[in-house]
Amino acid sequence: RPRSLDLKTILEKYVEHQKHVIYRRTEFDLNKYKARLHILEGLKIALDNIDEVIKIIKGSKTDVIAKEQLNAKFSLDDVQSTAILEMKLRRLTGLEIEKVLEDLKNVLELIEFLKDILSSDEKVLNVVKEELLEIKNKYADDRRTRLLPYEGEIDIEDLINEQEVAITLTHVGYIK
Repeated sequence: RPRSLDLKTILEKYVEHQKHVIYRRTEFDLNKYKARLHILEGLKIALDNIDEVIKIIKGSKTDVIAKEQLNAKFSLDDVQSTAILEMKLRRLTGLEIEKVLEDLKNVLELIEFLKDILSSDEKVLNVVKEELLEIKNKYADDRRTRLLPYEGEIDIEDLINEQEVAITLTHVGYIK
């Protein structure tokens, strides 16, 4: 419902909206990184037991059988075993294994950071503040007009708009 608000209320509503946006965005990112962590944990299990994983995949007639055997042998779920089956052979090099482990470490740190933000209203407000400062730094520029004090006296007649007016006076003394 449209209504007029004072500046303080407008700012309070804006900050409340930004807090809501940050909560939702952080929860979305947290869920995304948790899903990524889940897959990376499955890949780490596969890389730690790579010889057995290759043996299971090589000995299976179909990918469904391979998936079931991986799930049973290493206590994986369908998402993790599918990620293992879709893993390319080049990821078995030493450098790629280190990348997976580094990615796992980074995702764990991001999850902790996001949980930390969600744990406190003060930290959410700090994020709002940081984002507003980024906007300020990106878009702020110097004022283009100069405000100068008026040197002189203000006459009340200067504030009245000049316009042509017709005044009628009736015989009884009424003015229109």
